[in-house]
Amino acid sequence: MTEKGKGSYGYLKKQAVKQGLIALGMLGFCSAIFLTGFFWLKEYATILTVIAVLGMLPVAKVIVSMILFMKAEKFSCSDELHNKILEITAEKKEELIAGFDFYLTSYDKNFPLCAALVRKGSLIAYTPWEKCDCNKCKMHLEEYMKKNGITGINIKIFSDENKFLERFSQLCEENLESSNNEKAMYRLLLNLSL
Repeated sequence: MTEKGKGSYGYLKKQAVKQGLIALGMLGFCSAIFLTGFFWLKEYATILTVIAVLGMLPVAKVIVSMILFMKAEKFSCSDELHNKILEITAEKKEELIAGFDFYLTSYDKNFPLCAALVRKGSLIAYTPWEKCDCNKCKMHLEEYMKKNGITGINIKIFSDENKFLERFSQLCEENLESSNNEKAMYRLLLNLSL
């Protein structure tokens, strides 16, 4: 399981804060450039004003990212589910291809997934939100699997926590080496996620 970045527990919450701090820092920098030009040269129409205005373009991009992460952070994995998964994986000696806090986006729908595991030719994921259409999420992932040439992975999206944990436990029973297709599928899941 990854510890930092996409797929790590608490990623969506951390990113919302991180993007907000970056936006504030960049906004302060652009303001400082503008105010320096204004107070130093005593007029608005300077090259420093142009630089400050152009600097607002990346600020706007970061603010959009911050808003997306603020919207998605309510779909983070709960502490209880995280602890249950850690109990299951505590005895595992090899590295599992598993992660938390995925928020997949598509043209018409978004799919929040609390946790996912890729193992034994299967991708299983869990979403507790009723509005998440598990079949459309599966079709979305299968479409991108096909586009990326990934084969031999069966996808199952669970909306029942107990069934997900039962299947998670079954897949973790024996020690296995992860195949290249399983690693590629997990990378695809990370790439499709916010």
